[in-house]
Amino acid sequence: MIDEQLVHIVESRAEAIAGQWAKEIRASRYTPTYSRFSHAELTERSRRVYENLGNWLDMDTGSDEIGREYAQLGRTRYMEGFPLSEILYGLHITKKVVWRHIMSSGLLNSALEIYRALDLIVRLFHFYDLAAFFIARGYQDALYLALKRESRDTSLSLEEVLRGEMPVEPLITSQQATARSWLESWNLFKTR
Repeated sequence: MIDEQLVHIVESRAEAIAGQWAKEIRASRYTPTYSRFSHAELTERSRRVYENLGNWLDMDTGSDEIGREYAQLGRTRYMEGFPLSEILYGLHITKKVVWRHIMSSGLLNSALEIYRALDLIVRLFHFYDLAAFFIARGYQDALYLALKRESRDTSLSLEEVLRGEMPVEPLITSQQATARSWLESWNLFKTR
């Protein structure tokens, strides 16, 4: 079937596709935090996703499995200091690169072939939507725990910090800096 052929193409060319992702992620003005990592490190992180794409798209893979993996990824990226917007944009580039590779494979040359691949297309987009949701959930969980730990050392409540009701003081606490960094990370998606 064509969907199996397309997945095989992606998995078998995972190294090259991951290299393209690393190149694009390092060049994007929306993902400056990724620049802290070498091209080789980024390629390795991405390669595993592409090599296992068939497993993620398998009909037997449930959202619980995707949830565990990608919520952990969100928590890990939070601990590494990534803004959430950069992580989600990185996931967008992952999807864009794999889709570009599928379209250039030469297997989808007619409307009939695209129609036959429609099931794969739907599963691919469903997977990336779930991955984004669970990344955000894991990130949010890690952020909440960090703010909760830090709130023990200050009179500010988490609600005050997250609503931006922080007092104007020249000295910024680590809790305020964490919350401000998280809130400002959303600015990357505002229209410029």
